[in-house]
Amino acid sequence: MIQFSFLFLLFFSFLCSTAVRSQMDMDNNVGPASQNGGASAPKKKLYFVVGEYPPYASAFQKSQGISIYLVKEAFKKAGQEIEVDFLPWSLSLIEAKKGKTFHGSLLWSKTKKREEEFLFSDVVLEQIVVFFHRKKEAFNWKKFKDLKGKTIGTTMGYSYGPKMDLIIKKGLLKTVPTAEIISNLRRLIKGSIDLFPVEPTIAKYYLKKIGEKDPISANLLSFHKKPIHYYKLHLILNKTKEGNKEIIETFNKGLKSLKELLGSHTVTRPCLSLSKGVSAKSDEAVHHLNYIKELCP
Repeated sequence: MIQFSFLFLLFFSFLCSTAVRSQMDMDNNVGPASQNGGASAPKKKLYFVVGEYPPYASAFQKSQGISIYLVKEAFKKAGQEIEVDFLPWSLSLIEAKKGKTFHGSLLWSKTKKREEEFLFSDVVLEQIVVFFHRKKEAFNWKKFKDLKGKTIGTTMGYSYGPKMDLIIKKGLLKTVPTAEIISNLRRLIKGSIDLFPVEPTIAKYYLKKIGEKDPISANLLSFHKKPIHYYKLHLILNKTKEGNKEIIETFNKGLKSLKELLGSHTVTRPCLSLSKGVSAKSDEAVHHLNYIKELCP
C-alpha cells in the first residue's frame, strides 16, 4: 500500500507539472539569436525527468539529490536554467524518448539500444557495484565461481553488469530478489541472505536510515572492495529532436567548467572523493564542496 501511494503521488505530481507547462516553451527553448539588434534571445527553461535514486536523485531530498544539484549547477555555468521532475524509471525513459513534455532524462548508462535512440552527454556520475556482507563473517572472492553456496539478495529491475546478469539468468548463482534496496540490507543484517550487490554510497544512505531506529544493526555490515561492475551515467536526449544536439553541447560546456572548478572526480564521484579529502581552489569551490558534503550520507 505504501509503495502504491508513493507511485500515485509521483504520477499525480507529474500530471500537475505537465498541466501547467506550455508546449510552446518546449518547442522553442533553443533558438537562433534575436533579430532585435542581434542580441541573444533569453534561454527558456529546460525540463528533465528522472527516477528515484537516493542520495543521487530524489524528490524528497534537499536540492533533489547530489547529482541533480551538480547537473543544475553545470547548466547554470552555461547560462541555462532547468527543472527536474520525477517518475518511475521506465516512464522516465519513455517520456525522454517522446521528447514532448521533457527534453530528456538523467542518470542513464549506455546500451546499444539507447545509443540508437538518444544523444548522451559527457559523464555525470561514475559508480561501482560491490558485495556487502556481515562483518562477523569473513568474505573474499575473485571469480563468480567463488560465490557458490552463497545466497545473494538482488533488487528487482537492477542490472549488475552483463556478466553477473547472464550468470543470474542461467541460474548459476542462488539469488533471492526483492523490490527495495533497504529490504535487502535488512535481510543481510538478519542473515537471511549472505551477500547483497549495491553501490556503496547508496548502501550508506539506506543504512543511515536503518540506524535512525537501530544504530547497532546499521553497523553490522561491510563490503568487499573488488568491483562487480563499473558504470558511467549520463544525461540523455532524443536523438531526432531538433535542438537537442545544442542542448547537449551547452550542458557539456557547463559540466566541463564545473569539473575544472571542483575537480573531475568530485563531480562524477562526489561522496567518495570528499571522503578522501578535496582541496578547494576558490571561495566558490568551497561553497559547493561544503554543500555537497551536506548532501552525502
